[in-house]
Amino acid sequence: MNPQEKHKLSKVGLRTVKTNKRYFDFILYILIGFGIVAVVGITATYNNYRAFSWAVFGLVTLVLFGVLISGYSAYRKKPKLWAILAACLSVHLGLGILLITHIDRIQLVIFGVLYMLELPVLRTITGYFLTKNHEQPGVGR
Repeated sequence: MNPQEKHKLSKVGLRTVKTNKRYFDFILYILIGFGIVAVVGITATYNNYRAFSWAVFGLVTLVLFGVLISGYSAYRKKPKLWAILAACLSVHLGLGILLITHIDRIQLVIFGVLYMLELPVLRTITGYFLTKNHEQPGVGR
């Protein structure tokens, strides 16, 4: 086998590794989403009269953190990103569960307003702790 053939094989091998990594990341994101839905679903089981609020809260959570993860995808290999997002997710879920369990009727527009307020706050927190110059790379710009 000549050196050119070895070079071609190594390029193909690298592509396979990158493709496998993408599949792994995709499956990981799906599992994280199922985990969030499971937490919301288990909590909603105990509060059947608020099932719609729980479903909307779960959807808003998935969209909110999906936007954050995609915006900071350049940092996805850094454990610091996942630690920051885990802390933000814990606070988000805690406050959301507290809100839904203590308010009898929540209008759908409230979730939209809270999403619009929460996204810039989470972007700022993530950018502050993740980057040296506290930038917010590519999130919604």
